[in-house]
Amino acid sequence: MTDLAARATRLGPAFDLLAGYREGGFFFERAGLGLSTNGEADRVTAEPGPERILRLSRALIETLAPIETDHTAPAPVAVASIPFDDHEPAEAIVPRRTAIRLDPGETWQLEISPGGEAQRAGGRAVSEFGAQKRRVANIGAAD
Repeated sequence: MTDLAARATRLGPAFDLLAGYREGGFFFERAGLGLSTNGEADRVTAEPGPERILRLSRALIETLAPIETDHTAPAPVAVASIPFDDHEPAEAIVPRRTAIRLDPGETWQLEISPGGEAQRAGGRAVSEFGAQKRRVANIGAAD
């Protein structure tokens, strides 16, 4: 795992989340909220076997929690592929670039890069992973 940092930029309320998607990325939108991704900053894998989902979630916490970010912006995210078969590995990617809208009218772009690179670009070393991860998890929840 590499030391990572996030740089956040406000994109404005009219930004189309689909515009942030690139082939090989991820796109999810519901009722105007969601995210689109492209690129790969880091990859986390849990080997096959029982409890691989638990191992993957723990590894993701270890990967995402230390990422330096602006405390006013959304926290970095990961997208995962988890097969139903315990004999297959579970895998998650921390996207290099994410367009994310957690609240109506407020869209952000998060760029994840090696720590020094984001610091040179103006990133601030404050982590707000805990509060934001709960908000991202609720985007797909039933109303």
